[in-house]
Amino acid sequence: MRRAIVVFSKKTDLLWLRLLLSRSFRHCYIMIEDEHGWTAIDALAHQTEVSRIERLPAEALAKFQEHIGNQAIITTIREAPQKQAPFSLFTCVENTKRILGIHNRSIITPQQLFNYLKKEPIHG
Repeated sequence: MRRAIVVFSKKTDLLWLRLLLSRSFRHCYIMIEDEHGWTAIDALAHQTEVSRIERLPAEALAKFQEHIGNQAIITTIREAPQKQAPFSLFTCVENTKRILGIHNRSIITPQQLFNYLKKEPIHG
């Protein structure tokens, strides 16, 4: 199983998201572990940013995210069902769900994804 860290942020540059979403859960992105370190994939409104992070323990990386004001959940990438994912707008949440292998059409906000991952039995 490949480990991942999902990061939840209060920050957004989009005014309508500040009005629509919970103050603590306005954006999310994912970091995926491999043998050389971590790959961060951040789906923004204008582009998707991909960056590399040195090899650190998942717990240290999650703790750093919390130190800078984000929330982080260590989880794993699961095998997605062998069918088309439910149709959805391309958002930070949908990007993260697709990478994690989650086909749950009722998860559309960062807070809903956070709550789902917190309840889920699969953690890194």
